[in-house]
Amino acid sequence: MDGQDRNLETRRRKTLHQVASFPTTADAMAAESVCRARGIAGRIIPLPGTIRADCGLAWIIAPGTLQAFTAASEGNFTIAGVHEVMMYEVRGKE
Repeated sequence: MDGQDRNLETRRRKTLHQVASFPTTADAMAAESVCRARGIAGRIIPLPGTIRADCGLAWIIAPGTLQAFTAASEGNFTIAGVHEVMMYEVRGKE
């Protein structure tokens, strides 16, 4: 393993994330649009393999924004479920 590989390994670690799944792609796209318009942090990601849903997209919920996210869904998009998932996260160069 060269130095660059070792540096990547020290920056990668699994952390617990809250992830919302959707019944349709239209719901996922609506969630992204509504959240951006309301300034709710998060992003669309591919559905993690540990979650089963009809849509292949999910929203990774930024820490502390679950309540705002669920409030934003009312009348705008449908959430199939909110899941806690261990996922790799790559931190920036230090």
